[in-house]
Parts: sequence; structure tokens; C-alpha cells
Amino acid sequence: MSYKILYVLIFLTVSTNAHAEIIASGNDCGENCSWTIDDKGVLTVSGTGDMKDYSDPEEWSRTYPRPWQSYNNTVKEIVIGEGITSVGTWAFKDFKALETLTLADSVKKIGMIAFDSATSLNKINMSENSQLESINWQAFSHDKALTSFVVPSAATNVGSAAFHDTDTIVVYCPESNTSCKANIGGSGLTIIRFTQEDGIYKIGEGEDAKYYASTEAMVLGEDCGSKCAQAKALSESGEPFVIDGKFYASLSDYVKRNYIKKRIYTVDEAEMLSKPTGNTFRMRYK
Repeated sequence: MSYKILYVLIFLTVSTNAHAEIIASGNDCGENCSWTIDDKGVLTVSGTGDMKDYSDPEEWSRTYPRPWQSYNNTVKEIVIGEGITSVGTWAFKDFKALETLTLADSVKKIGMIAFDSATSLNKINMSENSQLESINWQAFSHDKALTSFVVPSAATNVGSAAFHDTDTIVVYCPESNTSCKANIGGSGLTIIRFTQEDGIYKIGEGEDAKYYASTEAMVLGEDCGSKCAQAKALSESGEPFVIDGKFYASLSDYVKRNYIKKRIYTVDEAEMLSKPTGNTFRMRYK
């Protein structure tokens, strides 16, 4: 019995220590916008509607105080939560320690210079349901650790110099997006155009075409080869089809069952995204 009690005490202690402690917070980043920073270096913006702009839209060099300014060299991750519809101009410029950015599907606009000179930023998380419409002037300029960016299908505007001076970066753009031009970046910019249909992303045409099960697979170069092409051709009749003795209801059914990998969230991710259940949390699949 004493061993069981000791085990419970250890578990409770570990679970309690795993929770991040809020070290700064405020409700002054928009009309219905609040923010927190925890002791693990995560800045989370929550609420609904637009964030404030921190520079004058007519004169971008005229800037306003940012409530999180003193943490610009310690914040490692920024999470823009569901319900927030825009990231304000100048909001996170010069966040030198920032490595990871997560944008909720509700975000429709990234303001001018919002993440300019975030020189350690190397990972941007957006779902394939992102409603991002506009990436404005110099939004990610001088972000030299950023090597790839997938423009969401909903986007209609990628502003000039949005990725200026990012060294070598590959920007994946929907074929229909006419704002993806050479002026969005510098000499190290490569633009790759893709089309998306029923869960499959395609780069190229004819025999040279390559098919991908997700934007992540597209960035990693993990194409699903001739099987995806075969499934796409078979699905065009609108009827279920068979490949390798298995029935599939549609092209998206084939892709989901064979190529979209699920992963378990890390402890930190699960803490952030899952509902607490006592001293534990539910592990969820992404």
C-alpha cells in the first residue's frame, strides 16, 4: 500500500510541475483581445476580432508601445488563438528568440512588419483549413531562419517584400494566387506553384506531376507517387474504387487512410490544447 501512495504523490508532483506558470498578462491588445506569457517562453494571444496595430498604417515608422516589448528576447513561441482575426502591424517585430509561430484558422490578416526581424523563426504552424487572406508588406522580412512557407488556398494577397531578405526561402503558392511574384522576396526566393483538389496537392503537370497528401508532405518532398495519381484517376467517376484489394469511397478517403500520418502531441502541446481532467490530460491526435 505504501508503494501505491508514494506513486500517487510522485505523479501529482510531476503533473503539477508540468504546468507552465504565467509570468505576464494583459487585456490590452485589442477590443476583445488578451495575452499571456508563461515561464516556458510561450506568448498566447486569445479573444475575438482584430489585434491592435502598433504602427501607423499611413506612416509605418511611427510606432506605439507594445505591452510585451520587454520580452522580445525571451519569447520562444507565439500562439495566435482561435477567434483572433488579424495580427497587428509591428506586433512582434524584433522578437529575436522566437522559433515557432502558430496561427489559428480564424486569422485572416498578418499586418505590416508583424514578424519582421524574428531572426530565429523557423517553424510556422497553420492548418490546411486556414482562412488567412492577406500577408502584408514585410510581414516576415529578415527572418533568416525561415526556409519555407505555404500560402493558404484562401489567401488572395501576398504583399511586396513579405519575405524580403530571408536568405533562401521556398514559398509554395496556389496556382490561382496571382500576387505571388518575385517582388515578395529577395534573390534567395523560390516560388513553387501547386494545385489542390479533394485532399491532394499537385506540383507540375503530365508525367512530371508529383502528388502530396498534405502541405507538410509537400514541403518535405514526400510525394505519394503513382498510387495517388491512380487513385485520382479512379475517383473521377464519382464511384467507390479498389486499389490493392481495398475499397475507397473517394480520393480523400484514400489519402487519409494511406498517407496522412497521425502523431501524438508532446506533453507541452497536450497541456496547451487538451482539456484538463483532474491532474491529467487527454492525449490527442493531430
